[in-house]
Amino acid sequence: MIERNLKSCLAVLCCWMIALGMAYGQRQITGSVTDSETGEPLIGATVAAVGGPVGAVTGLDGRYSVRLD
Repeated sequence: MIERNLKSCLAVLCCWMIALGMAYGQRQITGSVTDSETGEPLIGATVAAVGGPVGAVTGLDGRYSVRLD
């Protein structure tokens, strides 16, 4: 009985560790910036994450990628 409870507690602990690791892992945000009137991609537009020093500049196709750690 004690061995069974110990195994159950260990399984729950492992699940929590995996969930926390995924929650605090790296995230990446991608997208594109286009002109609202013509729909053409905006080259060199600055994209910044709110509340952090992270940002990116759009490429020739208007696309960007920001990695949040």
